[in-house]
Amino acid sequence: AGCAAVRVNPGNIRKFNEVGPSICKAATDAGISLRIGVNAGSLDKELYAKYGGPTPEALVASAWKEAHMFEDVGFHDFKISVKHHDVITMVETY
Repeated sequence: AGCAAVRVNPGNIRKFNEVGPSICKAATDAGISLRIGVNAGSLDKELYAKYGGPTPEALVASAWKEAHMFEDVGFHDFKISVKHHDVITMVETY
């Protein structure tokens, strides 16, 4: 028994540099991937201000930023999942 992937939302992790490496090590040790959730509701305040809200461009920028956070600690076994309350915006993001 087990799971194929664990969902994480870096937007809710305030000190990624402190806990991120532990999350990545645990996933690596367990042989599972991480699903990085990019959510309109927890969009980084700087990206929100820069793009004027949770626009497709802001969500893509957030996805890139969060992917790089994991890559910077040597973790590459992840997938990105985008959530937005507006279906059109979510589709445009992908």
